[in-house]
Amino acid sequence: MIKAKDIMTKNVIYVSPRATIFEAAKVMKDNDVGFLPIIENNNLVGVITDRDIVIKTLANNMIFSTVNNCATTSPIYMVKETTHIEDICTLMSDKQIRRVPVLDDRGNITGIISLKDIMKKIPSKINGIFEDVITPIKYINTNIQI
Repeated sequence: MIKAKDIMTKNVIYVSPRATIFEAAKVMKDNDVGFLPIIENNNLVGVITDRDIVIKTLANNMIFSTVNNCATTSPIYMVKETTHIEDICTLMSDKQIRRVPVLDDRGNITGIISLKDIMKKIPSKINGIFEDVITPIKYINTNIQI
């Protein structure tokens, strides 16, 4: 059975809670990622996504505030290295999330699993998750006239 440690991205790029939104956005751009764990004293204290940056900070002119002002700090959905892929898929589908941090037995972050990781390794698993995660998008009004 496939576990988190088998498909996770292992080189975790992260920021500290004192990093500015601008710095986090630059780290995302430079590393081609849309999700950053926020680590303090080797502990996962939050996560910030590219969507958080756009919705919570740019729209409110907060680009030079720190990431802890717009990060998700509770609940942070995460899995262990030994979590089975089916359970990860269920979590992502139920919570409508696209990425999840992976922790070892000591609680240290060792990787990230994204929908992209699942798609690369086991494309058959992505169909149900993809539908559940993007379902809210279907309700956007597309009858906009310019």
